Parts: sequence; structure tokens; C-alpha cells
Amino acid sequence: MRSTFKVLFYVKKGSEKPNGNLPLMCRLTVDGEIKQFSCKMDVPLRLWDVKNNRASGKSVEAQRINLAVDKIRVEVNRRYQELMQTDGYVTAAKLKDAYLGIGVKQETLLKLFEQHNAEFAKKVGHSRAQGTFRRYQTVCSHIREFLPHTYKREDIPLKDSTSHSSTTSSISCARRRNAAPIPCGAT
Repeated sequence: MRSTFKVLFYVKKGSEKPNGNLPLMCRLTVDGEIKQFSCKMDVPLRLWDVKNNRASGKSVEAQRINLAVDKIRVEVNRRYQELMQTDGYVTAAKLKDAYLGIGVKQETLLKLFEQHNAEFAKKVGHSRAQGTFRRYQTVCSHIREFLPHTYKREDIPLKDSTSHSSTTSSISCARRRNAAPIPCGAT
């Protein structure tokens, strides 16, 4: 389902700072629903071009403002695309929260694996075998060693791990120490 989506930047008149500048705001409109937030920067009214939603001129200050506006626009568009891909729909509130990082619970690969192992451990002896549990623990420890070595990070968000799936799939499912990695699914 396609939705209407617009990003608008404006200065908030009536909230003039002591130096005469006005706060820069961003308004997100998705299917007629409007949400707005502060861009955390002030703009001189004389520089703001209402028609183009940008600072006018070629001064260093105008270029700095326009660069910030462009970065916000690109990031908002990226978040919109992500939400459309993951959820299939977007609301203005979800988009604003995604951009600002509000309420975003980030699942990580190791956290999920450790959660799986904790649940699996409860079933050992009933419906799961001890040997299988040990293998899962081994795989988890190999991943714990692999991530800092390959990605220079202790853990990676699951969204990042899907973007690295071609590389990550070459992690040995049950890699032996000092052995060449065997791609998952290979025999």
C-alpha cells in the first residue's frame, strides 16, 4: 500500500531567540497525519526562504543550514523506506519516533542467541538433548569471537546482520578453532 508522504521545513515564528534567530522545525505529513519536531538549530529569519524550505544565499551559515536540512531529509526518507519494508505501512507518529530513535527496541544477534540458549536450557533433559545444547553454546561463543574480529563490534543489531547476510552466512555453523570456516548449509 502506497501512502502520501511529505517533509517540510519551516521556522517557528513567535519563538524568537534573544539573538533574533528562530528555531528550525520539521513537519512530517503521512496520509494527512501531521507530526513535527525541532531540528535543534536556529536560523536567522533573513536567511530563510519559505518557498524553497531552505536557507537562501551562499554564505557559510546558509550552506551549514542547508547541509543540516539535507541530512535530516535524507535520514527521514531512509526511515520511511525502512518502515515500509518492515511494517508495510507508515504513520507520521511512527516515522517521527523512528527518526528521533524513540521507543526503538534494538534486538541484537548475541542477545537473541543467548535468549534462545536460555530457553533451550530449560528443555534439556525433557525434549532436548544436552549435546545439542552444548553445540548451541559453542556456536554462540564462536559468534562472540567472530563479531569483534570481523565487524569490530561486540554485537550487531539484527537489522545490520541482515545487511551483512552474505558475509555472515560464511560463519561456520559449528566452526572448530583454527579451522577454515565452512559456510552454513555446506557439508
